[in-house]
Amino acid sequence: MSFLDIQNVQRHFGSQRAVDGVSIAVERGEFISLLGPSGSGKTTLLRIVAGFERPDSGAIVVDGENLTRTPPQRRNMGMVFQSYALFPNLTAADNVAFGLRTRHVPPTKIKPRVEELLTMVGLGEKAGRYPHQLSGGEQQRVALARALAPNPRVLLLDEPLSALDARIRVTLRAEIRRIQRTLHITTLYVTHDQEEALAMSDRVVVFNQGHAEQIGTPEDIYDRPATSFVSSFVGTTNRLVAQVADVRAGLCVIDGQKVQVTALPDGIDQGSAVDLWLRPERIHLTNHKGPDDTNQLSGTVEDAMFLGARTGMRVTINGQPVMVDVPRDPGYPNPRAGELVTIYFSTNLTATLSNAQ
Repeated sequence: MSFLDIQNVQRHFGSQRAVDGVSIAVERGEFISLLGPSGSGKTTLLRIVAGFERPDSGAIVVDGENLTRTPPQRRNMGMVFQSYALFPNLTAADNVAFGLRTRHVPPTKIKPRVEELLTMVGLGEKAGRYPHQLSGGEQQRVALARALAPNPRVLLLDEPLSALDARIRVTLRAEIRRIQRTLHITTLYVTHDQEEALAMSDRVVVFNQGHAEQIGTPEDIYDRPATSFVSSFVGTTNRLVAQVADVRAGLCVIDGQKVQVTALPDGIDQGSAVDLWLRPERIHLTNHKGPDDTNQLSGTVEDAMFLGARTGMRVTINGQPVMVDVPRDPGYPNPRAGELVTIYFSTNLTATLSNAQ
């Protein structure tokens, strides 16, 4: 059995299915991100694991112990909130010590534990400061240290970086991951930021309308999305509608131009419409087709956007827009709007059933 076992959890609010039969097996020391848009159920599931919400059905099991009906204060889980939730009248050190004092830990053990954690989060010299004397990033570090102070079995983080600016978020996410690995603590991390989830996680759970659409490593989620929703939600991607020409060979056509895919959806028929998903960075440009014109599509450059180290080019193929990331090199100018070009790409494509029949 996994260390944290979320077993077929369901939670409804009236007719809304906030969490609809979600099961996740989390290994000891694993970092799992719950990724999805607002209202997809990820925070509700986190609150169920914490004990702040009770599921309508299903179970939460930690290290073989069923905690489904156990109150939050007896679950020994650390929680970091988006809003920091620090006590404004307590210093950083006293905020970290608060949970230890409520558990009647001897004072001789509290002080070294607080010093250890504040040093770990880089705030050893600011132990005597109050929350209003700390930056947002520093307050979140205090909140993390406070959650870790009682040695929780599971660490839960609910979008802890969303209120911070981009530069601080990048720095702090690396710090959270470093501390998590150092302590080898089992962690559930809620976020709607795809880059954050991909950068930090051992595995990612992509949520959509209460369902876990896909569970996998960051590489699996990005390179091998299981559904159209995952393809469109995670990262930037292009959707091209194609028709199946040969099911067995995995051959499709777009405006009479051949596209080879590694696999088609099960049960697909010849002539059916499928969606092909292409990442902009995996598409290349040329001004002519090669001898084997498979996966080489002709189109017209509609627009080019300066993006610093690269140019984002929009190419239209049979009325369908395709974004292409082209590295910038002043010695080799990119095609301009109105020019005819050929895009080419590998056969390692994701194909899903299309609504465009």
